[in-house]
Amino acid sequence: MKNRVISTISIATILLGAFASIQPIVHATPSGKYFDHLVVIMLENQNIIDVYNQANAPYLYSLASGYSLSTERTAIDHPSEPNYLALGSGLTGDCSNPYSSLGGDGCMTGASGTHTQCDSTTCSSGSDCTPSSTGTCFLHMKSNLIDLLGNASVTYSFYLEGETDQTCDTNFTTAYHAWPLFFNDFVAYPSKCNHAHSFSTETPTSLVSELNGTGAASLIWINPDNCHNMHGISSCTNGCTGGSTYLKCISDGDGYMNTLVQDILTTKTFEKSRAAVLLTFDEGRTSNYPSDYVYTVFAGPVAKTAYSSATFYTSYSILRTIEDNWQMASLQPTGSDASIMSEFFTSDGNFGSCNSLPNGWNCGNLHTQGGTGLAQIEGNSGFHSVLANVGGSPTALANATTQRGVFPWSPCQAPASGVLGNTTGRVSALFDPLSMPANGRFHIFLGLYYWLDRAVTVHGFTYQCLATQVRVEWKNGAFTPPTNSTDFSSTYNRGNSFGWNQTVGAATLGNEGVLTADINSQCKQDEIAWSISTTVSCQLSGIEVGVEGFSFSGSLDVLWDAQIITTVCHYAKGDVDENGVINISDISAIALYYKSEVGSTVYTSAMRRNVIDNDVLSDTYNPDISVVDGSVGIDDLAQAAGYFGGHCT
Repeated sequence: MKNRVISTISIATILLGAFASIQPIVHATPSGKYFDHLVVIMLENQNIIDVYNQANAPYLYSLASGYSLSTERTAIDHPSEPNYLALGSGLTGDCSNPYSSLGGDGCMTGASGTHTQCDSTTCSSGSDCTPSSTGTCFLHMKSNLIDLLGNASVTYSFYLEGETDQTCDTNFTTAYHAWPLFFNDFVAYPSKCNHAHSFSTETPTSLVSELNGTGAASLIWINPDNCHNMHGISSCTNGCTGGSTYLKCISDGDGYMNTLVQDILTTKTFEKSRAAVLLTFDEGRTSNYPSDYVYTVFAGPVAKTAYSSATFYTSYSILRTIEDNWQMASLQPTGSDASIMSEFFTSDGNFGSCNSLPNGWNCGNLHTQGGTGLAQIEGNSGFHSVLANVGGSPTALANATTQRGVFPWSPCQAPASGVLGNTTGRVSALFDPLSMPANGRFHIFLGLYYWLDRAVTVHGFTYQCLATQVRVEWKNGAFTPPTNSTDFSSTYNRGNSFGWNQTVGAATLGNEGVLTADINSQCKQDEIAWSISTTVSCQLSGIEVGVEGFSFSGSLDVLWDAQIITTVCHYAKGDVDENGVINISDISAIALYYKSEVGSTVYTSAMRRNVIDNDVLSDTYNPDISVVDGSVGIDDLAQAAGYFGGHCT
């Protein structure tokens, strides 16, 4: 049931000092920004106005109405072949296309391998051609999506109706739709041809079997043949023979998709993963770029429901979205210039949009110490932090973070009016490590910063601020074991505040985690470590999440789904909706997520955050000692039931 297991780390009271290590669950392929699995279904030669039509295609109409529809996604050329090659490589179509400069990288190559001319009989807007390695439309060693997928360790499968299983045979009717067969770095390698599968639209046994297994490819591309993709040819026995029979082709195709898409949506991959189906067409029937609009729908667990958009997109937008999802570079300017279709996916984060300090989460704090990096709130409201090949030193760290509030360096000051100021409660941050270096030193951290009620002088320093971290720490070639110490050795001095940190063990690629800090006990442990009287009170003035480090090669790439601040009564007694009383709405919320686990891919990211909200498990003997464990179980339900009818004080 659970594809991604999460462990959680809680900063407990100074008396208990509880912690838990992150369990290493390794996944073969990296997590994606919008989806972990994408199934692309390519249909043929129909206008959106004819397909998004309840009378012509009742199933596809209902699919679009229930999920996410792009109403202005245009093809880039005619006939079919340039559109498929654009989707797979970012090339700009054929040379006779009046918009062949659309992406600035020329058009489909001819036999000469240039980007400026095509063979007029085999590479024109009047005809398609077979992907023969000796043909004039073969693209030889031109870069394509398969190169990017391989370099990023993203798995793929191609289901081509009419193809011989696990071969790169080009002797089937719709081979000219199979864009991988146009590239030598695919067809010349049997190990890659093994990813090309035979397929039947009406009985997709092998496809469904893959999606029901444990090793389903991250990207699955499906090309039905011309009798099932609404194209139609004279030999079709279903009445879809092309031309004037286009309404019959749409009707038949709607029936085929009703079966095929529903088979896909009910597989284990779609029940338990962040998965999406993209169903679209190569080109329309009667129009030209830039208004050759075709039916384009995203469906599945991560697709928004009942959503439509008139934003202008092209075929290159699909390619760019795939590239961006797995953090791959753009193949061509056509891709880098194209709009990413992120609006169709459920939000992966709750950082909102970029805002200035102190009120909102800022757009990113980035210092790369001679390397490269990224610190930005994405369109899906998640925060993305990246550092790569950084220099620096223990006193000059590279960092990529986002912040809210005020901080000791800004300078040390009281909390901003109406922003934070908490003295109790809990802060959590969900993170997903996409890559981590194996050298140097780095931290994946949640930082809490405090304003003290008075200035304090200890160890020869006078400050009125605290800086604390709960973090995953890599140094000396290994993760630091979980350590919750109030010894002075756990402190650090920023030159403006008394610093203290707790390490929580290892993180693992593909294993989503959550860092959690108790607001009051975090402050008190810092004070004890520095020999500050615990009678000095603290107010939370700032929160920071992100990554930092020095002297490592390679990439530290972490996505942050969400940050959550809850009250003591929320997690100690079960006041889930935080309205001051534990009532039936709180019990219902916990029951809704009963036996759910944070990171379980049955749920969307927003629902994973709700699991954190409903995980109120506390120590039985002392409700003030919270131990969030990352799942909603009988203990959480019993705890809220025990306080049912009670009020927060």
